[in-house]
Amino acid sequence: MMVATFLGCLAFLIFQSKFEASGEVPPNLNKLLAYGKEKKICKAYLEGAFWAQNYPTIIDVDEQFAYIMPIAEGTGLAHQWVVESPGLNGDPKTVSLSRKTGPYAGWYLRHSNFFLRVDDKNNPTAPDSFIEDATWRMIPNKYFKYYFSFQSVNYPNRYIRHEGFILKLHPDDWSELFSKDASFLQVPSTAIYTK
Repeated sequence: MMVATFLGCLAFLIFQSKFEASGEVPPNLNKLLAYGKEKKICKAYLEGAFWAQNYPTIIDVDEQFAYIMPIAEGTGLAHQWVVESPGLNGDPKTVSLSRKTGPYAGWYLRHSNFFLRVDDKNNPTAPDSFIEDATWRMIPNKYFKYYFSFQSVNYPNRYIRHEGFILKLHPDDWSELFSKDASFLQVPSTAIYTK
C-alpha cells in the first residue's frame, strides 16, 4: 500500500511539474495538494469556476442538464467546482468534477446520452456506467493557451462542448467553432465577481 501511495503522489507531482515547467499554467489557479486518507492515494484538488472561451459565461447545472450561463454580479461562489485527480476510476491521468456549493454540492459532472448533468455518487441514476461517465481527461492548451478541454474517458473521441448553451459530449469536428465551444478557463470563483 505504501508503494501505491508513493506512486500515486509521484504521478501527480510529475504531471504538475511538467505543466508548470511548460509555462502554461493559467494565472491565479487555486491549487491545493491534499492526502486522500480514505484510499491512501495522493489527490490534487483544484477549486474554481469554468469560464467558456467564446461567451462570458460559466458552467452551471440544474436538475436536468449542465449548461453555460451569463456571469452575474455576486454569483461566482455559487458556481464553484472541485477538480479531483485522479478521477473516480483511479487513473492518475484523469479527473472528476464535483460541485462544491449549491443544491448539488458533492455531485459529479457526468454524461448521459451525450448530455451533461450532475449525479449523486452514492445513488447514481445509471450506476453501471457512472464511474466512467464521470471521469475525464483534462487537457491543457488543446485549442487555446490557458484553456482546458475535457475528453471523455469512455468515449475518447468526444469532448465536452456547449451548444445552444447546453453542455454536450461531441466528437471533435476540427472546426473553429468546436475549438471555442470545447475550451474552458478555470478561474478562482472569487475572481469572477468581487467588489
